[in-house]
Amino acid sequence: MTGQTAQENTAKPAVRTRRRGAALEAAILSATWDVLVEDGYEHLTMDAVAARAGTSKPVLYRRWSSRAELLLAAVLDKFPTPAIPDQDHGDLRADLIALLQPLADRFAAVPPESVGQLNAAMANDAELTQLIYTRVGQVDLRSPLERILQRATLRGDYGGAPVTARVVALPLALLRAESLRGLPVPGEAIVRIVEDILLPLFNGLSSPANTRHTAP
Repeated sequence: MTGQTAQENTAKPAVRTRRRGAALEAAILSATWDVLVEDGYEHLTMDAVAARAGTSKPVLYRRWSSRAELLLAAVLDKFPTPAIPDQDHGDLRADLIALLQPLADRFAAVPPESVGQLNAAMANDAELTQLIYTRVGQVDLRSPLERILQRATLRGDYGGAPVTARVVALPLALLRAESLRGLPVPGEAIVRIVEDILLPLFNGLSSPANTRHTAP
């Protein structure tokens, strides 16, 4: 109709089609992300997502119990867990930088305006905050980090001390803290994290004087 504006056309809910399985889920997750970015978390309701995706609210609730669970699924779908490299770069510093780079790239893939919306959402939803930190952060760094340290031990760069769960979680936490500013994590920041924090930490752990038992 010629009298309608472009804004009115884009505001109309999606037409419902007979989609099932992966196609329906993809449409729902895409709609969830669009509502978050365009309207904010306060407007991210099951009704709004269902209307945008061209489906019904009961369909959403059959898959996700809350809007926090739904948004988590959308985040994981849009920014999947990166592959962690396992390559010997010749020294501990280079191996740690290579370990952090794909994780930094994942954070960099989130547009700055989306980071702001996610931060605002987490500030107002404790369930979402818990889900984001525990499940978006579920990157298995223990195995690749242990292999890096094993190689460093063989080269004489590390004393062979085992790492605790807190140490394993530290690299991802440092990158997350950098990304909260809504800016891509530059290569220089990765180098600083490695040189200023991780290498001194591992040097301390491998020191003969560090014989105190630490809980995992």
